[in-house]
Amino acid sequence: MQPSHVIPDLRAVLEAIENNMGISALPTYLIRDSIEAGKTKMLFPQLAVENTIYLAYKMENQDHPHVLEILRWLNR
Repeated sequence: MQPSHVIPDLRAVLEAIENNMGISALPTYLIRDSIEAGKTKMLFPQLAVENTIYLAYKMENQDHPHVLEILRWLNR
């Protein structure tokens, strides 16, 4: 498949899909309302993508309370 448009904003991509301008892979949080409203259809619900989030910090700050709090939050 060759893309016919490159749209750098996910909300604009969703709007294009809702206006029958093609297909795309979009995050569930973004399309949930559109699916519930019947504007969008998920083609392959059994397929999923996992995001990995990395936290980078200086080693000298590894025990900083803010770094530790973010790590606790990310590990939930």
